[in-house]
Order: sequence, then C-alpha cells, then structure tokens
Amino acid sequence: MSTAHSVLANGGEGFAPYASEIITDALDELAMRYEEVDDWENALRWRKEQVIHEPSALLPRLLLAEDMIMAGNYRSAEQELWELLRRCPRSIEGWTWMARCAVHRVNSLGQKRSADQRAAVRDMMRFAQRSWQVLRKPEWIYYPSETIIRVTLEELYEVTFAALALTGSVNQARQVIEAGIAILGDSDGYLRWLRDSFSPTGQYHLETTSLLSVVDHTPVKRLLELAQQCAVITHQLHNGNYEQAFTLLSDLPADVDILLDGWKTWQERRMLAYAAESAAKAQDVEAEMHYIAQWHALAPSEELPLFRWGELMFRRNYKEALRTFHRLLRRSQKYIEALIEVARLHYAHRRLRLACRFVAKAWGTLPSPDWCYYPSEAVVKDRLRNLFSLTEKLASATGNVEQAEQVKREGQALLGESVVFDGVEARVNQITVVM
Repeated sequence: MSTAHSVLANGGEGFAPYASEIITDALDELAMRYEEVDDWENALRWRKEQVIHEPSALLPRLLLAEDMIMAGNYRSAEQELWELLRRCPRSIEGWTWMARCAVHRVNSLGQKRSADQRAAVRDMMRFAQRSWQVLRKPEWIYYPSETIIRVTLEELYEVTFAALALTGSVNQARQVIEAGIAILGDSDGYLRWLRDSFSPTGQYHLETTSLLSVVDHTPVKRLLELAQQCAVITHQLHNGNYEQAFTLLSDLPADVDILLDGWKTWQERRMLAYAAESAAKAQDVEAEMHYIAQWHALAPSEELPLFRWGELMFRRNYKEALRTFHRLLRRSQKYIEALIEVARLHYAHRRLRLACRFVAKAWGTLPSPDWCYYPSEAVVKDRLRNLFSLTEKLASATGNVEQAEQVKREGQALLGESVVFDGVEARVNQITVVM
C-alpha cells in the first residue's frame, strides 16, 4: 500500500486511478481481517481510512456504518447513514439500517417509557415506512446478490415487526412477519422465534396506518424470484457457459433493472467482456469480434471494447482500424495505446512522416498517459516494447542509423530483453482483460 501511495503522490495522472484502486482494496482487506475476529476498534480504524480515501463512494460509508452498529456506536452509524442517504435517497440498505439503528436505540433506553424512547419508536416507524416505499424501485449499494437481497428483506420484516409490535399493533405485526416467513423461508428459525418471543412491557399507541399502507409483499416476492434467476445466470457465467448465460439473461423480465438497479445492463457488459476474453485465449478471432462488436454497441462510451476492435481490425481493415483509434483520440489525446497503434498503422503503410508525428505524441504522453487496458506490468511492458521498436524502425527508415541503435540499446536496458516488433499481435491476445 505504501508503494501505491507513492505512485498516487508522485506517479503522474496516468497511474493515479489505478494506485487509488489498489489502496482501496488494501484498506478493505485490512478492515475485513479485523471484522472476521470481531475486533471492531481496528476494523473501524481502517473503514474510516477507506471513507477518507474515497469520500464520494457509497459502499465504504455503508460498511463503516455497519461496523459502527456492530461496535454499538449507533449514533455515529446514523450520521454516516444520513450522509449516504443524502447522496443516494433510494438506498434500500441505508433506510433498513436506519430502522435497525432506531430499534437498538429503543432497546438501549431500557424498559422505562420516556420521551426519548417514544421518539425512537417514531423514527423506527418512519424509517421502516421509507424502506417499504423505496423497495418499489430500490438502489443497491452492495452488489445485489441473492444473499444480500435475502438478508436485507429479512431485516426489513424484522424492523417492521418491531415497529408495529411496539405501537400496539401486535396482531398486524405477526401477520406481516408470517408473510415474510412464507416468502423468504426461515432456515435458522430466527423470524419464528421473533414472532413467538415478543412480549413488551410497555407499548406506545401510535398511528400505524401510514406504515401498514406501504407494506407490500408483491415486490418482495419479485425481488426474491429475480435474485434466484440472476444467481443461476451468474453460475453459468462462472462456469464459462456464455451462450446459455446470454439466453437466460435475455429472458429476464423487464422489471429486473428497476428492482435490481441496472443488474441486467451491467451483467450483459460483463458477460461480453468475459466471452471476448475467452475467445481471445482460444484464438477464435471471429467469436471475439462478435462479442467485442456487441460489447461496443451496448456500451459505446467504454474505451476498452473500442480499442480492442481497432486491434482486431489492424490486419483486416486498415481504414476501419484507423477510424477506430481516432475515435478514441477524439475523446483524449493522451491514450498512449491508441497513439502507438495509429503510428504503427502509418508505418505499415509507409506513411513515415505521419508515423513519426504520432510516435512523438506517444513519447510526450508518457508522464501522464490515459490507458485503454488496465495498466498491468504486462500491458505496460508490451506498450513500451512497441514504442521503442517503432521508434527504432522509424529512425532506421529515415536514415538515422546511429539514433536507431541508441534507441535499441536504451530499450534493452530498460526492459531487460530484446525489443521485437514482429509478433506483437500474438502478444496482445495474451493480455488479460481486467474487469
């Protein structure tokens, strides 16, 4: 992580996003290590660091709030959740956890009835009501896996039961939680235990009409059905059954993106990326072209499918490849990979002056380039090989033999190997697409 911090501070714009990503992953890993052993003091330390590192990201803030709840810091958790809900007002996890905090606040005030406890019960009802309202079109901070959806729905039934029971509507409370048991099941027996063990010493007879009016089991059923279907699709994807996964994905109902916050759209892009990568590894160029074309059509603003299309067109359609790379360069003149490929295309067609111009631009972007691929060591070395090799070739072609030899020596010294221009296309297919 210290290396990533150094890159973030001194490595220029080109690597800053990737160094930041490494730091985020490291902080998350550290926090999870302490969460696994219930060391909430240290878990909170690293979660707070993660929020400081990514102040605009929602998931770190939700994780911090959850750790605060586990540590018993309910007031602090509520502050974090309010900030999250200010930015994402339809977060189903945020509202459900706010209701959970209110439940704990009621319990922490003991058996003696008070104005503070009454206020906490009102908050519990209000947050449970808002949770049911956003359930009709929720936004998910976590990836909406079947497990996450099931846990969130169980929490919603639990806090709704508590709110109704504490306001004197015990029969309605039991009806709600029985409906939850019927829909979700109750493998660990917790919801049944909750239903049967509730015996409050005091109740607040508050108006429950507003809460009961929004309790709707239909979206709960739909969410669970969709989550189960999506779990099957994810399983097919992990097993490499892309065509079967595509078929199942296309058969999903129209409301999947409404209830799962764009799951189908996101998963389709992910599937196409995996399928294209698998085809590349199998050297099935036609299949890869098919998947890349679909990916680009689905996500025309993404750089990677556009750049990969240009790579695939390199020896098939010179003009199409050139157009593709120039479309990238219209977005940013700092895409070093696109600059190198345009230079290589011009060199291959003996347009040496144009090739020299784009090679010079590529060298100029090195302090802070933009990347189409994730700039792993393999990717960076491959691009530098191409750049050194092409520079050497151009120097030789324009009569600068001494300069060509110097570039060759510098490339070998830097990369620790011979700089080879031939066979670059074969190496490109070996680079893993990082999603």
